[in-house]
Amino acid sequence: MRLVLIAIAGITQASAASAEGFAFPNLENVVGVSRLFSNDFIGDGNDRWRTGSYEVSVTFGDHVLDGLPAIPFELMQYRARAEIIAPEDLSVANPFPDRAYAGVIGLGAFTHYERGNYNVSYGGELVFVGPQTGLDDFQDWAHDRLGIQGPTAAATQLGNKVYPTAQGELSRDVRFNNTLVRPFAEAQVGIESYARVGVDAVFGKNISRNFFVREAVTGHLVTNVRHSDDRSFGFMMGGDVAYVRDSNLLPESRGYEVRNVRPRARAGFLYEGENAGLFYGVTWLGKEFEGQRDSQVTGSLNVKFNF
Repeated sequence: MRLVLIAIAGITQASAASAEGFAFPNLENVVGVSRLFSNDFIGDGNDRWRTGSYEVSVTFGDHVLDGLPAIPFELMQYRARAEIIAPEDLSVANPFPDRAYAGVIGLGAFTHYERGNYNVSYGGELVFVGPQTGLDDFQDWAHDRLGIQGPTAAATQLGNKVYPTAQGELSRDVRFNNTLVRPFAEAQVGIESYARVGVDAVFGKNISRNFFVREAVTGHLVTNVRHSDDRSFGFMMGGDVAYVRDSNLLPESRGYEVRNVRPRARAGFLYEGENAGLFYGVTWLGKEFEGQRDSQVTGSLNVKFNF
């Protein structure tokens, strides 16, 4: 667990020398920072399946308000994320055929650039799974403070593994008035292997011209760099569908059968003022495995203050 925490600190706070053509972490060339907390308790009010996650991204490189760079590695996103996946009933030690408990931490780096009329993003991460993440202990501590049932299901959680994972996305921005429409295609191989297509739309003066990064669990576009310091409101919506080839979070060795078609739909609103900002969104997540009783709705929140 200590090694994972040190790695997270290195990604989010590192300051290293810059090399020509590659945006290493350097506090002097920070382009933007984004964060998003997601939990189904602030969505459908439950505590199950894709129950909670937190993601932080720090982007380094050249200014992006006038567009992305034309070559890769001049704009680099370094991402740290943590996720707790749980069965529907946390009090059951062996929840099968419901999904197994899993703590997940991902540490990754991704480059963003423009080629022709398309936005290109690709990179990779190391995904740590199991008790080594310490997320079961964290959830037990948090539930104890709230006076609710701890995660008994963690007794049979997925074991310690590290999954190298590669991911890429191709998108195109279509802008008119104060609206951004972004169709995209995405592929990933590693912790879960899939191909995904979808579209997002962002409505709002100034906000629609921001630089966004995509949150891993919900697919929300998260503002990483503001286009303007003017106060503004925006609304966002989107959806996608993935063809899932396999998932190490639902291992066949434990008897799980992955649903090959995995849909998502999302919507949210964003306020950005001179000294503060707020994002709240909801995401409908379709069923991920055979035997999953229902779909779910998660809520996502980000509150930030500028000092």
